[in-house]
Formats: sequence, C-alpha cells, structure tokens
Amino acid sequence: MRKLFVGLLPLFIFQGVRAGEADCPPFASPQDVLNCVRKNHPEVLRAEAEAANLDAFDSFARQRPNPEIDAEAVSNSDDDEAALSAEASYLHTFELGGKRGRRRDLAKARREGLLARIQKTREEVTLTAVLNLYRLRHLQAELHAVEEAQNTFGTIIGQYKNRRQLSPEQQVSLNVFLLAQSDYILRRSRLLQEQRALRQYFDLATGTDFRAVLKALPPPKTVWPALPASVPTLAGAARKEAQAEVALAQAELGLTNSDAAPDLKLGPKAGGGIRPRP
Repeated sequence: MRKLFVGLLPLFIFQGVRAGEADCPPFASPQDVLNCVRKNHPEVLRAEAEAANLDAFDSFARQRPNPEIDAEAVSNSDDDEAALSAEASYLHTFELGGKRGRRRDLAKARREGLLARIQKTREEVTLTAVLNLYRLRHLQAELHAVEEAQNTFGTIIGQYKNRRQLSPEQQVSLNVFLLAQSDYILRRSRLLQEQRALRQYFDLATGTDFRAVLKALPPPKTVWPALPASVPTLAGAARKEAQAEVALAQAELGLTNSDAAPDLKLGPKAGGGIRPRP
C-alpha cells in the first residue's frame, strides 16, 4: 500500500484567517482577554489549521486497494500457434493479516496525537497570556512608582539649582540626587521597553486596541488557593500527547507485522487468439 503524505497548508490558511479583524467582544475582565487570545493567537490558529486533516487520516485508512486491470498481446510467427494472442485480467486484492484494521489503528493514534498537540498549544498560549497579563499589571505599578520618584528627584534638584550658591555638603547632595535621577531614568526606559514587547504580544494575540487590554488587567492577588493534600491525577495535554505517542508506536508495530502476511488477488481472466488464413 502506498503511504499517506498529508499535505498541510497552515500558512495559507493562517494568512486567510488573519486577514480580517479580530471579532472579540469588548474586554470587561481578564477572562475576556484570555478568551480572545485563545481564539486569535497565531499559534492556536496554526494548530487548528492542522485539524482540517483529521478526517483525511480515517478516510485513507478505510480505503481498499483499487482493482488491477492487466492486458497483454503477443504476436507469433510459428505455423502451429496463433499469429496473435491476447489476454486480460481483472483482479481484486484481499488484504490478509488485518492490514486495514491496523491502518485504522494507526490513523486513530495520529488523530489523537494531533488533538493532544492542539490542546497543548492552547494550554501553553493561555499560560503565557496569564503571565503576561500579571506582568503588565506589575509594569503599570512599577512605572507609576518610578515616575513619582523621578518627579520627586526633579523637584529637589530644581530647588538646589535655584540657589545662588551651594555649600560643599549641598553640592554633594545635588550630585547624589542627580545620580539617583539618572538611575530612575534608566529604570523607566527598561520598563517601557518591556511594556512595548508586551504590547506587541497582545496586539498579535488579540488583534484589538492595546488600551482595551490595559483596562482589563487582573487585580492584585491577595488570596491564594490552598494546595490539595493529595496529588491530583494528571489529565493535561502533555499526558495525552505521551499516551498518543505510545499508541502510535504500537499501531506502527502492528501495521509492520501485518505487512508480513501476503495479499490474496482474485478475479476473472480471459484470453484468445487469431490464426492466419491459409
């Protein structure tokens, strides 16, 4: 049997999906932002584009070998044989050893693996979005504190500079305040650079105005959930992906073993000849 090469076209599908604007509703809470990210993030769209091939796995596994049609014509010059003989056969292939069932097991394992990878992508995208939302809220608080400190140092430095003459102690204090102000300017620059990176992330992940994301940041965490006494059973995408890989290996082994069984070909065969006239 010919092997299946499923051609994925995620890039073309991805470009078509991202061509339009995101249709996320207005953000009223951080959960709305997460829902929008899970729906419009490029990694999620790319994974969902691969899901278009899920039906192809099973449809190929269900296929049976096509009938074989063979025809042959032979010309002879001997007097005791026909000058022209021909025969044709129409054969059906019956697969033995459970080949078709093993192909379906293989297709099922590939399908489960693909679904697990899609779920894993959603989980990773959601986790990254949650961390970025909280980091963005922290950045807002840090920028506010740094700007207040800058304004305070600017006011103090302005008061020192407005004096006609400074004592040696006052000159040392002015230099200290100038160094502190420079440090806060550098710190603010780094915070703004990180904020721009997060803005690019949410612009790409949601396709909405960044100001709408800023209005839906999560509140400060004051109450933390209690950890359970017993470890819960793992049921995430990573576990499902590992189980799918095991099932895939077993299905491939079963298919390899079934290939050792020969196929049976049955069908009619007809032939005839034409003798030359004396």
